[in-house]
Amino acid sequence: MGAPQYVASQAMVHIVPILQKVVRKYKIRGLDIVSVHIDNQFYNDEFAQGMLPIKIVPYSADEHVSIAERRNRTVKERMRSIIAGLPYKTDYDKRFSAKSSTSD
Repeated sequence: MGAPQYVASQAMVHIVPILQKVVRKYKIRGLDIVSVHIDNQFYNDEFAQGMLPIKIVPYSADEHVSIAERRNRTVKERMRSIIAGLPYKTDYDKRFSAKSSTSD
């Protein structure tokens, strides 16, 4: 929600407050986040404590988060569809072409 935000580093002292801010924004709009699926590199006790009462679901480095992967594919597919329907060519044509999606 909102604009992307700069994160000074991958240290928990920087990441947790930003995620807490996102959680608050969703809560204000009546949406409760019940779980967060994350890469295992971010999972530690400090992170888990900072995100309570949200359930943290860590994934190992060689494991893909299927929910996120599926949603990323859906967004890419929608973007390709929108771009294909434009009455003019854009620089995005190359980035969202079918060839670039084979590595998904």
